[in-house]
Amino acid sequence: MSRPSPDKSIGFLEQNLLPIKFFLSPNIIPDNARPVNKSVLPFPHFFAILFNSMKKHFAFTLVTLLLAASLFAADVFASPAGYGPDWNVVVSIDEQRTYVYKKGQLVKKMVCSTGLIDGDNDTPLGDYIINESGQKRGTSFFSKRFGEGARWWVGFIGGVYLFHSVPIDAAGNIIPEEAAKLGQPASHGCVRLSMEDAKWFYDTVPDQAKLHIQKERLSGQAALPK
Repeated sequence: MSRPSPDKSIGFLEQNLLPIKFFLSPNIIPDNARPVNKSVLPFPHFFAILFNSMKKHFAFTLVTLLLAASLFAADVFASPAGYGPDWNVVVSIDEQRTYVYKKGQLVKKMVCSTGLIDGDNDTPLGDYIINESGQKRGTSFFSKRFGEGARWWVGFIGGVYLFHSVPIDAAGNIIPEEAAKLGQPASHGCVRLSMEDAKWFYDTVPDQAKLHIQKERLSGQAALPK
């Protein structure tokens, strides 16, 4: 293989590396490569290359940031419901009803089934946040331990206590005898809803909504209880 002539090698270096060489040490540039007016240094050429490189990287960085921002926004606002703290959910154990409010106005009232009142499966009373971690929401699950699962689940105490549909079997079919219990305490502590209402709850009630579970009835009330 023939080696390039010294003249060609020098020409290549001068054409491609001259601005960098000058920036590092202007004294190493041959005299015939210097401008006619030696008081005028070839900075403009160097900075033109530098500026063009920065423009390319800037455009890439800007596109990356915009893409990341759009993905973040899509994740944050994935629920069509909007801002979580504007929403309140109230569950009445005595009434076996779930109330959903937005900005203090009743949006929906649903028949539900809370936990069996036996000291082991009671639905816990108190105040909670719907899916506070942002990771406890899904379309279906099945528990081998209990031999049943459900659809459209949303957690309010980790992944232990949930809002979900009436129970389904391993094949995904509604278990008729369990669905018939809707409107009376029947669960292991979760709040069961009809399949239709569970889907609505999953789609509509956003993460960070406030949840209040109480024993007392709310029947006939339209305003959010104090």
